[in-house]
Amino acid sequence: MNFALTEEQALLRDSIGRYLAETQDFETARRIMRMPNGFSRSLWQGLAELGLPGLLVAEADGGLGASLTDAALAAEELGRHLAAIPFATSAVLAARLLAAAPPASAARGLLARVAAGDRIVAVALDEPGGSTGLPPVATRALPVSGGYRLSGRKIVVVDGAIADDLIVSADLDGTTALFHVTPDGPGLALNRYATVDGRSAADLAIDGVVLPEDALVLGTGAAAALDDGLDAARLMLAAEALGLMERALELTIEHLKTRMQFGRRLSDFQVLTHRVSEMVVRRESARSILYRGLALAKAAPLDRGRAISATMVRVLQSAEFIGSQAIQLHGGMGMSDEGMVGHIYKRLRVIGKTHGDLIWHMDRFIANTADGRAVA
Repeated sequence: MNFALTEEQALLRDSIGRYLAETQDFETARRIMRMPNGFSRSLWQGLAELGLPGLLVAEADGGLGASLTDAALAAEELGRHLAAIPFATSAVLAARLLAAAPPASAARGLLARVAAGDRIVAVALDEPGGSTGLPPVATRALPVSGGYRLSGRKIVVVDGAIADDLIVSADLDGTTALFHVTPDGPGLALNRYATVDGRSAADLAIDGVVLPEDALVLGTGAAAALDDGLDAARLMLAAEALGLMERALELTIEHLKTRMQFGRRLSDFQVLTHRVSEMVVRRESARSILYRGLALAKAAPLDRGRAISATMVRVLQSAEFIGSQAIQLHGGMGMSDEGMVGHIYKRLRVIGKTHGDLIWHMDRFIANTADGRAVA
């Protein structure tokens, strides 16, 4: 597979990487983790000036109209620098849902502000009992005079603690619909909390929240838009994981070259270099499957879902191996708060539980190949 970048792609990757290298060293990342909700609005605004939130938004809606491959290059840099920003949540998943709304709707007006980085939008899908936002959805939307009344619960809303706006899935007359909800509205209670990777999430208690008619983002077609948006977000998380793996590998090689044991550098011990070699193989395997997933992102839904779940299985397996090996090869330093490797591993673990874990993706891959067709 050809991994060569175009001149524009190299410029995008380098500009994001250079900005993060200048503003986001590891000590800065640790300081942000200790901030309320583990988020720096100034870092997000700085990246917004480079166009990051609007990468995947069409030019007509105020974005750059870039491809998923372009966005994956940016996500990889975010991973390398352990940047805690809502890229996959707001700039990818939420942006794609808003872009699917009717052109003259209020939701499309919000899209321009998302592209500019002025608003952060989180998507509330998961519910107690394991629902992923697709049918069946326990949260209910009842038509009332002039709008809708929502009731239900959502859990582990990624970036919900820092969101300016929420997109909430609900059952409307037996079909899945999406609604725009403001976090500070009456009837909505947010329980914000930190996640193991130093970021944050929120649980929502929705108790008869009354919404106007234009709060409906999508009715018909919401399930298909969710499927598409979630797959795009998964690819961005896979790209971020690749960046994290690359950084973990670099740190491990540097550690083995400088750490002395029994009067010798650790890199002189062949058994350790063999483990690093396997880490390199796993990283390249993850890179290859990621680009295959990106290449099939516009395929028919069944083929796309199969390819992206295959991507996630391989990436998550590689992430677990590389992350755990990096910690072991660092020894006790690998688990210390002062070391970057432990934080990388925590982030990889959270990615592995976001929008489907390893078993979920294995199950979807099997379900999408049950018709007997050859895997592309």
